[in-house]
Amino acid sequence: MTTPPTAEAADAPSPGIPDPSEPHGPRGGPPPTSTSWRAPLSGAMAGVLLTVLAVLVAGTPGGGAGAADGRGAGAAASGTRTVRVELTGMRVSPTTVEVPSGTRLVLEVVNRDAMRHDLRVEGGPRTPVLGLDESARLDVGTVTADRAAWCTVAGHRDAGMSMRIAVRKAGAHGTTGVRR
Repeated sequence: MTTPPTAEAADAPSPGIPDPSEPHGPRGGPPPTSTSWRAPLSGAMAGVLLTVLAVLVAGTPGGGAGAADGRGAGAAASGTRTVRVELTGMRVSPTTVEVPSGTRLVLEVVNRDAMRHDLRVEGGPRTPVLGLDESARLDVGTVTADRAAWCTVAGHRDAGMSMRIAVRKAGAHGTTGVRR
């Protein structure tokens, strides 16, 4: 047999429902509020935002790549730099490409001349012989020392068809990285 609830028991709030007359919540903690979920959520959102910003600042694969023509483009040491190189009129343009030591250099070589040309990098790769408006991608690799590059077609190097890849030491300032 069950006993009917007393008047005191009938006035008590149901379990799990906070009593507004009590100054503290369950187990002596602060009273629950309708916004108590916001603090953990806003902290999580701040964490996600900071992570995204850190990834953007640190860069993405290839994020250090310069502009296709290399003008005004910098690359952090150990990044990748892509520079457009044109072969035309028995000249290589740009004549000098400067990169920080440790940079991976990729040359986008385009022949703009009716005469056939190629480009060979000292101690490294070379393009095939290119006809008018043909192009080739030349992955020079990580550059740690100055290197020369030139057209290997007979007489072209002697005629001035060459360029220089120069390593810019840490702390060197004031260049755009390309000299035409």
